[in-house]
Amino acid sequence: MKILCGIPVITGYKHTMEAIDSVLNQKDVSLMIIDNNATPDIKELFKKYAHYNNFTVKVNENNIYVNPAWNQIMYAFLNNDEYKDYDLLCIMNSDLTMQNNWSEVLRNAYDFNPKGSYLPVVVNDCVKLERMKEVPTNVIHEQLKVVTEGTAGIFITLSREQVNMVYDIPETMKVWFGDNWIYGMLRGCGHDTMIVENLFAFHGLSQTVSRVENIDNIIAVDRHEWYNNVEPYLNDLIKKYNERLAIPPDNKE
Repeated sequence: MKILCGIPVITGYKHTMEAIDSVLNQKDVSLMIIDNNATPDIKELFKKYAHYNNFTVKVNENNIYVNPAWNQIMYAFLNNDEYKDYDLLCIMNSDLTMQNNWSEVLRNAYDFNPKGSYLPVVVNDCVKLERMKEVPTNVIHEQLKVVTEGTAGIFITLSREQVNMVYDIPETMKVWFGDNWIYGMLRGCGHDTMIVENLFAFHGLSQTVSRVENIDNIIAVDRHEWYNNVEPYLNDLIKKYNERLAIPPDNKE
């Protein structure tokens, strides 16, 4: 399985560098950066990786915020010719560093159950040595824990089928509730969200979103949109999806 990993970036040089390194050291994994009007030091950082053939940067002249950036990543995965033979998409925070053999663990999880969306065990502020420690890559039933709510969107894993299900996130919400949309759609359509006990992510806690201008007002609008407009719309989509699944194949248009 080939994996595309997408990371929106604004700031946080050290965390971003470690996040990039933990993606580019994997076999059959490509990285797409969304430069969301990143700071000058971050733009310089990207130049260090320009010679990698599995590294691309899409530049937004202005910060378009989280959910629109996630949509850009999903759109590229579904539509760009260079990713047409990729099987899995990971959407990842720029302050997250993955264990050294994370991609093999993830592939094995999808081999075990292709209708899962897999979440790492998140560990805060661990030293570099621990981040690089390898763990067994096999995935068995006992290593999976189904979660049904309260799922943070710092590392989202999606098969191609799942990307088609969740794209696109309503962009009336800028920063919050994109993960609610994705996980709500997946769970509502019969796809489990599961923590994999041997998949680890080390969180740098950069708090990038708190540096966004006018963030409190943006979040207030997001909250209003989710509860008043988007969540009811999502529930209606899920209902229609499941109703269509219940129709015998010969009767479908």
